[in-house]
Amino acid sequence: SSSSSSSSRQENDHAGGADLLRAQLDTKHTVGISAITGEGMRDMLARVQDLIGQKMHKVEGLLPYSHANVLNSIRTQGALREVEYTNDGIRINADVGDDLEAVLRDCMIEAAAES
Repeated sequence: SSSSSSSSRQENDHAGGADLLRAQLDTKHTVGISAITGEGMRDMLARVQDLIGQKMHKVEGLLPYSHANVLNSIRTQGALREVEYTNDGIRINADVGDDLEAVLRDCMIEAAAES
């Protein structure tokens, strides 16, 4: 009886941990899945298909230091090929999807984008 109580408690701990993790990682590009139950697999496959279908754009230019937080998005959602910190801002060369390319176009000081 104590082993079934222990097992039940473990399942509740896992479920609570999954909810906590889901709340902390609730972003556009994050999908929670369970290796134990398979929960979230359908959502993950749909998200991968969305990302694969996205066209990538080569973006080069000078990003102001006030928008340096965008670098993390480039690293997680695209490919940061080159980065150089200058007196005037952060010179970048990156491959990014449609959404991030629009953000960069709006905030960069100098920009050259190629599709």
